[in-house]
Amino acid sequence: MRRMPVIPHDNRAEASASPKHLRVIVTLAVCYAFAMLDRQILAIIAGPLKDDLGIDDFELGLLLGPAFAGSYILLSIPMGWLSDRWSRTKVIATGLAVWTVGTIASGFVSTFAALFAARTVTGAGESTLVPSSHAIISERIPREKLSKALAIFGWGASLGIGLSSILGGIALQWLESGGSIPFLGDREPWQSVFILAGLPGIVITFLVLRIRETKSTKTKDEAREAREEAPLKPFLKKRWIFLTCHLLAFGINNLLVYTVLVWTLPFIERNFDYSIAFAGTVFGIATIAGPVLGSLAFGHLVDRLYARGMRDAHLKVFLIAVSVGNPLLAAGYWLALDWLFWTGLAVHLLTLNAYFAVGAAALQIVTPNALRARMSASLVAFVNIMGAIVGPPVIGAIIVYVFRDPARVGDALALMIMAGMFAILPLAWIAGRQMRAIGAEQDAAEQTSAI
Repeated sequence: MRRMPVIPHDNRAEASASPKHLRVIVTLAVCYAFAMLDRQILAIIAGPLKDDLGIDDFELGLLLGPAFAGSYILLSIPMGWLSDRWSRTKVIATGLAVWTVGTIASGFVSTFAALFAARTVTGAGESTLVPSSHAIISERIPREKLSKALAIFGWGASLGIGLSSILGGIALQWLESGGSIPFLGDREPWQSVFILAGLPGIVITFLVLRIRETKSTKTKDEAREAREEAPLKPFLKKRWIFLTCHLLAFGINNLLVYTVLVWTLPFIERNFDYSIAFAGTVFGIATIAGPVLGSLAFGHLVDRLYARGMRDAHLKVFLIAVSVGNPLLAAGYWLALDWLFWTGLAVHLLTLNAYFAVGAAALQIVTPNALRARMSASLVAFVNIMGAIVGPPVIGAIIVYVFRDPARVGDALALMIMAGMFAILPLAWIAGRQMRAIGAEQDAAEQTSAI
């Protein structure tokens, strides 16, 4: 039998994260924060937007999911391919400018079709960010510290989601109560919120351009040489079991995470007697604090276990988190008891919502540097197909066509959460076994090269 060659793993990252590398990670995290703010702001203004445009929950689900995610997913892999061959910082900066235009344009539309188109532009721009950022960070940070580094980057997403709820809720309530912003003219409050959300992107674009490229991404000759050392097809052929199970497990998890994020505020509004400003503030604080604390804890834990030789730590801890977090969250939605709901949501935000960085780190660890942006783009594309394309519209469809009762959004969420758990567990177990074998192979290759 012909043996497959060992695919080289480019791990030339420095032994520790220097201050300059931390500045790069923080800058990318700021980009992520405003990307998620622009993406999630629709959830906080969904009520008045729905009334003003005259749309139902299914159409709202299309705006919350496919309108953004369609272009985001279609362009993620091409943007990853471009990032592996061109300047990764310029790819991000260009995308940032595009999604800023899309978000601001959302505040100038007055029909469902026009808003759908503007959200498509926002999704196209944001498709550049995560694949390029993962590659930029992974080429600077060694793999035994990568989970924590990507967790810091992931804090930006939590911050953006939280700020969209807190600031969006406060701004919306103020505008609806008669407040006005002179330079925005005579607009509906939800339109003004869109414009305000997009404006910071103009400044952040210039911050990204200050990130210096590493030597490995500067020249065409080096890029060509790296591709020859790490061809894509042999890598996919050798790692297809791990890649398939890993993508499916984290894709289904993201389906649950994204659906919870976009449908929780409508659930609160329909089941509890809270004002939109209060609900948005509490939910916003929770979506910042939970994932930030959880991602740091999980990143630190998984990195320590990996450094001690547990090569499947990323998937093993994930299995435990899913087994604990999903049933508790589902019970909170199903019973609609406020204390149980907030408890389940807190556990969810500390565990499953916080875990994407660790899953991304696992993929980066098994991938050669020359392929990292493309593989990260594949992960991003797939998890968003599952999360943004499938999740929100399915919940909307269940509410409208199955339960036929807008108040039963919690039942729909509980059903999806438990079904997702039973799908994730076997996939994560298989991916963990594969990663353990890959880690042993990498360790053996490094010991051989050191002799």
